[in-house]
Amino acid sequence: MYPELGRDPADVGLILYSHGSVLCGAAESLHHHAQRIRSRNLFRATEAGFLNYNEPTLSDAVASLAAEGVRNVVVVPYFLVSGKFVRTDLPKSVTDIRSGYPELTFTLAQAMGYDPLITQSVLELATRPLLDWGEEESRARLGCEARADCPIRDGGCRPMEGWEPAARILPDMNALGKDDAVVVLVHGSPRESANAPAHRVVQDLSASGAFKHVGIGFLECNAPDIPSALDTAASDSPARVVAVPYFLHTGRHVALDLPRLMREARARHPRIAWDLAPYIGRSERLTDLLLRRADEALAAR
Repeated sequence: MYPELGRDPADVGLILYSHGSVLCGAAESLHHHAQRIRSRNLFRATEAGFLNYNEPTLSDAVASLAAEGVRNVVVVPYFLVSGKFVRTDLPKSVTDIRSGYPELTFTLAQAMGYDPLITQSVLELATRPLLDWGEEESRARLGCEARADCPIRDGGCRPMEGWEPAARILPDMNALGKDDAVVVLVHGSPRESANAPAHRVVQDLSASGAFKHVGIGFLECNAPDIPSALDTAASDSPARVVAVPYFLHTGRHVALDLPRLMREARARHPRIAWDLAPYIGRSERLTDLLLRRADEALAAR
């Protein structure tokens, strides 16, 4: 039951809406969030829907929910901030789709924005870094769709026969401490409001006093850039630097660019231990945050 609605949402369907990526396998994390939500039986049906590149499309997702007998559709953007895709493209797409389903009621939720659950996800992921910095690229190859526009090197993506991800160490909250540094790796935006949630997460981590250094580095548009942020962390002489990608999908940046920048930092500072954590889109905390945004939207309608 939704306590805000006071009824069983048996006629409510959920769509997790994302931009999509040309990188094969990039949709994996969103499908995992959708599957976790399905397993909780909170909605009549739950689907993922993509704006570009991946399937199913938003229109496909709506058709699936209608076929399941859903009467009310809540769309939760799988976006960190409410940029153009959330503020303009999503409402327009829903308006276009709505004309074909006059029996359905649509409710649009807010993007994830800032939430303490994201801070918790960063902290937890930092305690279980990737054992193989090429894991995300390998996962993408494992999910190969034989697309010519996939940016994986060697002229397009190719399946990897027999590859399996390395076993990950279980989270150990004592594995990080006052001798260590944490750097949050962010894409960056020319709109300062779009960078504000990531800055708040870094402020949370800094305020905890748990680490020798907490920093933020941007891939594009903003300062400090990632190499500078990693160098600054190293200048404090930590025992270890753990970098956590503030990204929702695998994508080219997570699979290729960030591991390259980390390898370059390790080469510049070979006496420091370097770890790269999974990106935050892999955290189950974000599943809870997507549900929180859905609850808020349903309660406010």
